[in-house]
Order: sequence, then structure tokens, then C-alpha cells
Amino acid sequence: YLIALQHKETIGDWELSGSTENFINPIKVTVIQAPYLADKFENNDTFAQSYSLPLNFIGNIANTNTFSSNCHIGTDNDYYKISLPTGHNYTITPRLHDSFSSSNGNIYTIDGIFSYSTDGLNWSNAFDDEISGNITVNNGGVIYFHVAPYFQGNIGTYLLDVNLTRTTTLGVQKNELAENMKVYPNPTNSKIFFDNS
Repeated sequence: YLIALQHKETIGDWELSGSTENFINPIKVTVIQAPYLADKFENNDTFAQSYSLPLNFIGNIANTNTFSSNCHIGTDNDYYKISLPTGHNYTITPRLHDSFSSSNGNIYTIDGIFSYSTDGLNWSNAFDDEISGNITVNNGGVIYFHVAPYFQGNIGTYLLDVNLTRTTTLGVQKNELAENMKVYPNPTNSKIFFDNS
């Protein structure tokens, strides 16, 4: 930017005010963006360092997110994990809010992509903002997310927002049911009773 001081007499046009060695006019101003500091999730730059996001259900619905997350340097890739207790099946809907697309009314400064894995070995394709459909995880486990800049080397802020719903599975597995089940009387030609105590 150039910042200049001008003056104008009652009659006449605006003129650049005097400039000397001691008082330069106009002056050149260079504006530099402040560097991003590492966010609270660091160090989560590898799968082994995945940050565990908290999960609190109200009824059968939960939400967790990466509030105040960023890619603070050009090589920053972020990994997160969510532990899902057994005994439930889960429907998971992730959404990445970034500079390209944000639906929560906030502004973010990096265009990002994300992928997910339910075993840490096999990863989904990369998604830009949203996936079509949902992710299903049966009987609990761990789901992992990887967030990276869309354009390698870029820095800025983003938000990974994850909504979950759960349904309860049967507490007794089929083989346990068969092993513990008592059927009586045996033999019978009338009523039978089942006891799983």
C-alpha cells in the first residue's frame, strides 16, 4: 500500500504535501498476514498421533467437531479419531467447513479435503466438504478422519463437524444365546419353556 498526505487550498486541486528526507511522502506500507499458531489438536500430523475427539450422546444423537482447528504450516496434515462404544450401530455424517464451502455461517481460510477409515489401513476417497450418504459402523469401533489442504502447501482455518446417531444392538450375541439357553421339559408333546438366566 501507499499512504500519502495531500492538501488543498480553498481554491485549487488536491496536491501531494511536501516530502523531504526526514518526512517521506507518500510512504510504502507492506501488510503481512500474522502466522498461524499450532492449534490445540497438535501434534496430530500422523495416523499414530490421531487426536481423540470427545463424544457425548444426548439420547441417541451426538455431535463432535474440531473447533479452532487449522493447518498452521504448509506441511500440516491433521488426523482425528472417534471411539464408538460397542453394543450400538452408528450412522455418521461428517462435514468439512472451509473457505470453499461453509454452511454454518462462519468464515474459514483454507480449502480442505478429508477422508475416513474404520480400520486405519483402508481409507476412503478424498471428499471436498461433504460425502454423499452416510458412514455406517456396526457394533462400535474407531473411526478415523484425515484432513489436508486441497492445494498442498496452503495454510488456514477449517472445521470438521461430525454428527452421529446410534441404535442399540442386542446385548447377547447369537452364539451366547444358544450356549446359555435351557429348553424344558425335554421331551414334551405340549408347552416348552426357554430359560436364558
